[in-house]
Amino acid sequence: MRRPALLFPIILIAALALPPAAPGASDAVQRFSMVVGANYGGPARPRLRYAVSDARTVLKTLNEMGGVDLADASLLVEPGRTQFLSSLDELRARIMRAADASRRVEFVFYYSGHSDEEGILLGREKVSYRDIRRSIEGMPADVRIAILDSCSSGAFTQMKGGKARSPFMVDSSYSMKGYAFLTSSSADEASQESERLRGSFFTNALVAGLRGAADLNGDRRVTLNEAYQFAYHETLARTEKTYGGPQHPNYHIRMTGTGDVVITDIRGRSALMAVAPGVKGRLSIRDRKGALVAELTKLPGRGLTLALDEGKYMVLKEDGGKLFEAEVTLRKNSRAAVQERMFVESGREYAVARGGKDEGASDDSEYRVVPYSFSLVPIKKGNERTIYRFSLGLFGSYCSHLRGFDAGLGVAIVEENVRGVQLYGLCNYVMGDVTGAQIAYVLNYAAGDARGVQLSSVVNWVKGDSTYTQISTGFNYAGGNMSGFQATGIVNIARGDVSGCQLAAVANTAGGRLDGAQISIVNVAGESRGAQFGVVNVSDDFRGLQAGMVNVAKEVRGVQFGVVNVADEMKGVPVGLVNVSKNGGLGPVAWWSSLTAANAGVRFRSGRFYSIIAAGGANREADDGIEKSVAAQFFYGFRMPLGRWFVDCDAGFSHLDNEPLYSDSATSDQMAIQGRVSAGLTFAGRFSLFAGGGAVYLWDYGRIAGGGYRPLFLAGAAFEF
Repeated sequence: MRRPALLFPIILIAALALPPAAPGASDAVQRFSMVVGANYGGPARPRLRYAVSDARTVLKTLNEMGGVDLADASLLVEPGRTQFLSSLDELRARIMRAADASRRVEFVFYYSGHSDEEGILLGREKVSYRDIRRSIEGMPADVRIAILDSCSSGAFTQMKGGKARSPFMVDSSYSMKGYAFLTSSSADEASQESERLRGSFFTNALVAGLRGAADLNGDRRVTLNEAYQFAYHETLARTEKTYGGPQHPNYHIRMTGTGDVVITDIRGRSALMAVAPGVKGRLSIRDRKGALVAELTKLPGRGLTLALDEGKYMVLKEDGGKLFEAEVTLRKNSRAAVQERMFVESGREYAVARGGKDEGASDDSEYRVVPYSFSLVPIKKGNERTIYRFSLGLFGSYCSHLRGFDAGLGVAIVEENVRGVQLYGLCNYVMGDVTGAQIAYVLNYAAGDARGVQLSSVVNWVKGDSTYTQISTGFNYAGGNMSGFQATGIVNIARGDVSGCQLAAVANTAGGRLDGAQISIVNVAGESRGAQFGVVNVSDDFRGLQAGMVNVAKEVRGVQFGVVNVADEMKGVPVGLVNVSKNGGLGPVAWWSSLTAANAGVRFRSGRFYSIIAAGGANREADDGIEKSVAAQFFYGFRMPLGRWFVDCDAGFSHLDNEPLYSDSATSDQMAIQGRVSAGLTFAGRFSLFAGGGAVYLWDYGRIAGGGYRPLFLAGAAFEF
């Protein structure tokens, strides 16, 4: 399989299409959705940058124009195989209940991430196409739409279970049932993502189409046929000259009934951008922050309407080798027209990079390149868009792009991206990505991703992914994934995955997966593979070492070392005074032994391991000449289950407070180290009887040397809740 310069997910759309509700019957149609984004595809593959953000964009579009209520949607970010399959099962149950009350039930599935010829890759785990297809086809819905975006996605459409045919019929009514599969590439092609688009080529085109760019007949509804045709031509045109090579979206469909399936309906949207039929050329639409919202080729003679959020937009048009621009403001409950007469030729310099550039590079023709800049305050000059190479700002600076070095005493503001070094006394503020270093006394901020070093005395803040290093005395924040090192005096927060180390005096949190280490008073993470060191450690599924006073996790495959260890499913080793799990038990235990006749305590069992905290006492005069003895005891061991029978092996420590009891003198007190093996039988699943033996080593505290071994016998009973 060819590898692109930037590898992006496959788009598998397995399902039938999404028709609109008939007039007056919207309450009779209920639509469910499961949207999955996974940047991490295992250690052997490069981490994607925009798979998760693409998933969120698709869900936002389906919610606003596709009739999917957020209450009926499930968004999974970097899930494991178990979470992925269980979420499908939960949605199947909800859809089954809804089918009894609704005239029509529809299901939309979207995946963005890594895959190969056999299935999708969720971290180090894989879910086969066969399992996904079986789950989706088993959904009790009239309409099933599934969308996956990754490499080799065409392999999904080649599976048995349907015959490809001419799928789409244009009709004002619909009664379609069945499934359709749409993929972003063929079986031997790579699906690619672009740094400039901040997303995958296919998903970017698909979303633009769903927002109205694909509406060929002007009815302000986008059908499956229109969306596919638009995404196909846009994706192919955009990838023909990339390093990854052209990618050809594919489809496979099996439907019955009449009518074409409508996926989105923009008639109810309050903020619309209407591009007049006379406008032609390559259009790039950017919001007020400079983020690319939509990009498409506008042919003359056909108008189009896009449903967008309120706000100001810059529409850039490239036609005949020239660049034009028009500013448009969208307001609520209004429609703004984009006419040919609104465009004015841009005065920006054209600059061609020697040696060419990849798809991820910015188009320098849209900007004026400034080799040297000296400024007093950070003020933007009109609509000018600039690229600074070297800049000094006394109280600050302002530019569109920084490609070099910028330093000063105040605040540096960059509208889009930084590739270089920002060094300012107060604040570095970037509305796009940062590649390089940000150094400030108070705040470093990046609205996009940051790759490099952020060094601040107070706050480092990245809304997107953070790669490499964040160091501050106060607060580090990554709104996406964090790969590298976060160190702070108070709190580190990563909303996505963490691959590396978080070091804080107070708290570390990872909203997604942890692959590395967290060290602080409190550590919180999602699925974890690595280590947590702190007073309190909390994780979802955990593989590695949790060491702290209190350790809490769901499934544990590793070691929990602490005073209190809690797990839903213990498949590793808990080492602590109190160990509790759902696949263990908790309850009282009492026994007689040849050392201390009467003993009672609590047994905490987690998986196959257990701990016992107990007290005991006896009259040992016959053996030792001690009239009374009180014991404080702790045992740790493991259980070998044999059906209703079991074998327990443990070792323990007992402090024997002999007469005179509780005196300040310890001359008669003893320490007993015990090793025990016992066999038992369980009744009714909770009550058990056991008996066994072992050895005990007694050591007298009052003697410099001494002690001795003796045999140990025991018998008792236990109960588990």
